[in-house]
Amino acid sequence: MAEKTTDFFQQEQLISQINVATEQLQLDRSELARILGLHCDDVSDNVQLEILIDNSQPIRHQAERFVLMYRLIEEYCNKQQRHPANWFRQPYSSLQMSPFNAVIDQHQIETVITILKQEL
Repeated sequence: MAEKTTDFFQQEQLISQINVATEQLQLDRSELARILGLHCDDVSDNVQLEILIDNSQPIRHQAERFVLMYRLIEEYCNKQQRHPANWFRQPYSSLQMSPFNAVIDQHQIETVITILKQEL
């Protein structure tokens, strides 16, 4: 799967994609905030989140990486006939923890992306 550019995310409504990924991975807003490096209040509504993403390149980059990770998880799970949330929360041997813990607690979203790319 080819990585997408910022232009792609602008055209495809990044906030909508974040919401889909959050829902499909069964994340709550506090977990999304941790992934994006924000406070819970920052992601409490889409308007506030959109303002932050539009005004901060680092936040936008992290949001794009989150959506990319979700897309890779979805592609991988479609091949394995698994639900993305189940895969995300199950221990994964090369991580020695679940991808959820790697991303939320260890801030290893890039590691999860790399592993998924290798698996695909």
